[in-house]
Amino acid sequence: MRITTNGFVVHKQDLNDFDILVTLFSQEHGLLKAVAQRAKKKPQLLAQLELFQEAAFIINRTDALGVIYQVDPIAFLPGIRDSYDSYMLASHFTIVTKTLLPFDMPHTALYSIYRQYLFLLSDNAYNSKQICLDFYGDVLYAEGLAIEKKPIAKARFRQIIYEYCGVTLE
Repeated sequence: MRITTNGFVVHKQDLNDFDILVTLFSQEHGLLKAVAQRAKKKPQLLAQLELFQEAAFIINRTDALGVIYQVDPIAFLPGIRDSYDSYMLASHFTIVTKTLLPFDMPHTALYSIYRQYLFLLSDNAYNSKQICLDFYGDVLYAEGLAIEKKPIAKARFRQIIYEYCGVTLE
């Protein structure tokens, strides 16, 4: 089955000398794993699979693992790579998202929040503590764990997530 979806590259792992296993966060399909065959031999494809890059993907899907057929970049967010703080926050937001979302489970609200905050990080015009608190509040609201959208402290957020899904966040 061939699927077309927009999403973000949230994790990459070398499989062998040529192939890369890519985890994508898609609005329509949630988290997906797909293999980019011979990506290390194709510099253009490798560049299109940078972390936190938004792209349109065409994936040939068999079982739980797909094969990336085509990648068309939508938004390259260089500001995230230009700043260590932005990169670390984007990584943290990805860990939170992957913790809350099982594979192949779409979550439109969580995708929108993730996308919004990656674009904020790319602009490099933010207060890192405040953006974290806002992100936590928005995520809890999207998950139905908060009555209203409001910033929340990291310790309280970690406690709520632990109670909700039994996972301790770093």
